[in-house]
Amino acid sequence: PGSRSTTHVDTNFSSAWLWLAAGEKDWRCVHAQDYDLLCPKQQTEEASTTSFPDRFDPEAVARIPGEARLYEGVQRSGDIMFNPARCVHAVHNQTHTVSLTHNFVDATNLGWVLEDANRSLSMDTLPALRGMGEEFGTEAMEDIARSLELDCDTLYTKLKELRNFLKDEPSARRSVVDEAAQGNRVDGALLNESLEVSMPTAALVLVEQMEEMVGLAGGDLDSSSESLEFEYDSSDASCE
Repeated sequence: PGSRSTTHVDTNFSSAWLWLAAGEKDWRCVHAQDYDLLCPKQQTEEASTTSFPDRFDPEAVARIPGEARLYEGVQRSGDIMFNPARCVHAVHNQTHTVSLTHNFVDATNLGWVLEDANRSLSMDTLPALRGMGEEFGTEAMEDIARSLELDCDTLYTKLKELRNFLKDEPSARRSVVDEAAQGNRVDGALLNESLEVSMPTAALVLVEQMEEMVGLAGGDLDSSSESLEFEYDSSDASCE
């Protein structure tokens, strides 16, 4: 009892659901479509670390723009809470709790996720790699490979597949929409309309940054292996 999360949005603008097996949670939320009222459009920090007004502090809540839609409620055992991407929220546990949560990316939030990936690469990863030189860039890629339990050749192959997927933006968007809509034409049309606006520029910028990241590590997406068969040994994930 008494444990809490600060006011935040879920990492990288992902969406999430939370099932409560036991206990009670007090939720305070801001409508996802009102995110920009609380956060400047030119995001300079990771979304999940931006400082938001404390939704449990009456004085802080009073400073939230009046047009923002605010919600609150108690989640009890057996309830499922859904948080769409960019939903600013805070949670207080009223009792001992047991819960299960899962974050995910789909066609409804892909544009926001791509935007945050671009921010992370352009402001954090790439500036660091540019100052390190190829040797340290290679080590950085090895760390990424280990974290994904891949060898580096396979990592390059996966990056190449993602790059090629995003470069053909209309085809990539159709693939994402078809998978998410699962045959529902109305849902598919709504998702496609959303992604037509949010996906193309973000996807192409991400492609360029991915190519630079691999180049700084001494790699080349156009010459990486096409084979996905490998024996992974975490002690020898060489990117040389």
